[in-house]
Amino acid sequence: MISVMIVEDEFLVRAGLKNCLNWEKEGFDIVAEASDGEEALRLYKRCSPAIVITDVTMPKMNGIEMMKEIRKQGNDTAFIALSASDALSFEKEIDACGVEACFMKSSFHAEEMLRVLRNLRIRYQMRSFEQLDNWKIHIQELSVYKSLMQRVYQVWKVIPKKVYLLYMRFEKADYNLIESMIQDLFVRNHALCMRLEADRGCWFLCGTDKEKDDLRSDRIEIMLKRYAAEEAVLVNSNELSEYLNMKEAIYHTLTLFEHRCRFGKKYGSAEEGQKMSVRQDVINLLWEFSECLKFRQYSRASELLLAAENKMIEYPAPSLLTEGIFHIINIISENDKKINAAAEYEKLKDSFDLDHIFRVLREYVGAMQDQEKDNSNYYIDRIKEYIGINYHEALTVQNLSDYVHLSPNYLGKMFYLHTGEYLKDYINTVRMENAGRLLLTRQYQVSEVAEMVGIADQRYFSRVFKKTFGCSPTEYIFRKEELNNSHGVE
Repeated sequence: MISVMIVEDEFLVRAGLKNCLNWEKEGFDIVAEASDGEEALRLYKRCSPAIVITDVTMPKMNGIEMMKEIRKQGNDTAFIALSASDALSFEKEIDACGVEACFMKSSFHAEEMLRVLRNLRIRYQMRSFEQLDNWKIHIQELSVYKSLMQRVYQVWKVIPKKVYLLYMRFEKADYNLIESMIQDLFVRNHALCMRLEADRGCWFLCGTDKEKDDLRSDRIEIMLKRYAAEEAVLVNSNELSEYLNMKEAIYHTLTLFEHRCRFGKKYGSAEEGQKMSVRQDVINLLWEFSECLKFRQYSRASELLLAAENKMIEYPAPSLLTEGIFHIINIISENDKKINAAAEYEKLKDSFDLDHIFRVLREYVGAMQDQEKDNSNYYIDRIKEYIGINYHEALTVQNLSDYVHLSPNYLGKMFYLHTGEYLKDYINTVRMENAGRLLLTRQYQVSEVAEMVGIADQRYFSRVFKKTFGCSPTEYIFRKEELNNSHGVE
């Protein structure tokens, strides 16, 4: 998801911007709102949005001053400007800030805004693809577990009891200096530390023989806040022995890092009992998710998927993310045979982007729901057509379900959900409408009409007829003729 901040002093305008587009569907996430430039700068430091949509004229600090301050920091944030007056008076200053587009509030069209946003999305996606190429090389080197352990043994001579990965990323800091500080911290605590990579971030392999590991990332953060010029974001894996392989550990660490950058949550501090409880919660949610897909309850399935996602992200236990995601894909593939679970899992994992992964999983459920809706309309149209032609036959839910090759229970439930009417009642309605037409011809007795519409029992026919029209067949004829006469119809 591409992060967006809206800066506008008028509440109704802010609300209108939030509601004029389906932001999530288009791949955008509104991470912050501000009512003036000063508030926007404070939120910008915390959220680092990729796109800022801002009013030009605001109290305290206007939009142009705010954009200039952000540009001074050397950021390549994309700006979209809004103006209540003629933007020509601000044209030079707006251009100097590198604004992507400027919209007049009086003639604003959401479609034009969406066009600009989609172009920006393509630009950011291209950057992501370039970064992903770098990550693939980086991950491939780290994922070769045996060669890594050989390197560790050459340096450390012995493998510590507890080994885990530590990952951090800085914008401007000197990684060599950071490495020296961390190495010093570990040596003073009789532990080992080795830097592995420093490409778009810094990976350390950390080891200790202590039963209680007190070298978690929060201690290193405290040290770096004191000595480094910028605030660090660090994440450490669980013990490497708890993962299936090195790639699982790297994947888990990167996904936690990404989520912590976005939401600022602390991870890895849950007690073992709590982790087991969360794992069981996820298992229960995914079992119900599977049942909902099986019975085509897609709205409920989407809710359960979101609940499982939140659990898996907020309280990650070793391998819980990877196991959970793979289990979800398996469940989806069982209900959609076109999906190869193993291939899709590997493809999703290579993105190292939790938002992308869960968005794809939600899209699969949405696609199944759309397909089901299309199929349902098709089956219902076929059933209605069949009943309209064969209402005089002995129709049952069983022979109708045989006609469209669906189970009787599923056909009955689908028909009711999409029409609000039970199938049996619909059959009777069609029969009674045709019965009324036949009675008005005055060519047939009531018993004959009953048989002509597929009901052999005349008493049952009369009961159903009265339930449909509120009167007996004889009264129906009298009323219709009386009504026609009053309107001069012969």
